[in-house]
Amino acid sequence: MEDKMYAPFFDDQGEVLQVGEKYKRVEYARALERIAEKGVDDFYQGEIGQGIIRAVQEKGGLMTMDDINGDLLAGRWPVVLRANTKTTKRSGMLR
Repeated sequence: MEDKMYAPFFDDQGEVLQVGEKYKRVEYARALERIAEKGVDDFYQGEIGQGIIRAVQEKGGLMTMDDINGDLLAGRWPVVLRANTKTTKRSGMLR
């Protein structure tokens, strides 16, 4: 696999995983653990945010830390939607 970003979606023989096959999102798990440990600022101003920007720019993207820290999130209270017996909570809604 040339692009390690997509490696979790392929098996040991280089074949795409089939529907229902399990895969591990190790980097994502590490990011969540780091946010839990260091707080959300690590995403917006720290190593996690910088890593996201680096990955995007390596692929030719134009995203910067200003995009992460800018007005992307409205900073509203979470929205709770209830339908029948199911409840969905959302926060950080996009403007």
